[in-house]
Amino acid sequence: MSFISDLPETLAADFSSDSSFSDCDFTAEYPGTLMSKPLIKATVVFGVESASLAASGGAMTGEVVVSVTAYAPRSAGGTLTRSALDRVVTAMCADPARGVSAVRLTRTAYSRTADSVRQTALLYTAGAI
Repeated sequence: MSFISDLPETLAADFSSDSSFSDCDFTAEYPGTLMSKPLIKATVVFGVESASLAASGGAMTGEVVVSVTAYAPRSAGGTLTRSALDRVVTAMCADPARGVSAVRLTRTAYSRTADSVRQTALLYTAGAI
């Protein structure tokens, strides 16, 4: 099951090393690193919302729901939050190896603890793990 527990850190590392996302910071939800406060640029946090797995023919199959939450400075409003989230979700959906079959977005909201605007996407993946 280390795949599931390592997934948020793996995603954060993958996107951190992609130069097209150099305008964003990436981290894992837990244990993760603390976001800078106040936020200077968009920060994207990866987590695992849920997982449903089964052994089948010696391989693991199932569904993993990945949470992707974008935070941006309150002064930038929701535009930067939605833009960062859209770029990450689009990149994940465009990569067939990630197996994203559906996406659900939450409303854009103010986060008092981070003094930022946030929005979350839940990405549903299915298949061999």
